[in-house]
Parts: sequence; C-alpha cells; structure tokens
Amino acid sequence: PSTMMGLSGFGDLFLTASSLTSRNTQFGMALGSGKTVEQAMISVFGIVEGRASINGVLALAEKYNLDLPITSGLRDLLLAKCSVQELLDSFRARPMTRE
Repeated sequence: PSTMMGLSGFGDLFLTASSLTSRNTQFGMALGSGKTVEQAMISVFGIVEGRASINGVLALAEKYNLDLPITSGLRDLLLAKCSVQELLDSFRARPMTRE
C-alpha cells in the first residue's frame, strides 16, 4: 500500500492512464475509437501492461472478494463479450453507492 500510494506509485498509475505516450492509453484510445482488440494491439508498440495483467488482477479480486466492475468490464471488452458502448451503458446502469 505505501508503494502504490506514494508519489512514484501514484505517479506511474496516473501517467499510464493519462499520457498520450503511454501504451495503455494508446491501446484504450484505439479501442474507444472503434478498433478491435487485434487492431488496437497492432497500433501500439510494445507490451500493454494493463491487458497483460488483467487476469491476474481479477484472480486477486476473487481471492479477496473484491468487486472490480471496471476491471471485469474491461476483461469482457477484451474478450469481445461486449462493445465499448455496452460497457459504458453497464457502468451508467450501476447504482451509485457510498462505500
């Protein structure tokens, strides 16, 4: 927890999610623009860490009984179980809770 919540951990997470030079951001933008997973992977040079680690994150979530709707939804998107629009609609349909 101290690594992730420290400046280096938070900074790395923030940049990978927002920088246009980030492979994760490039991959997400390609998917959001309508490209398939295969097309998005071709458009990004190198390993997309988020895609490579999603199953491990969800295994840990299951082990610790955590609900990770965004991560689960992204896995479904990567497996072509839903479209980007369907994923966004499912997020909007979730009740807002205070936890």
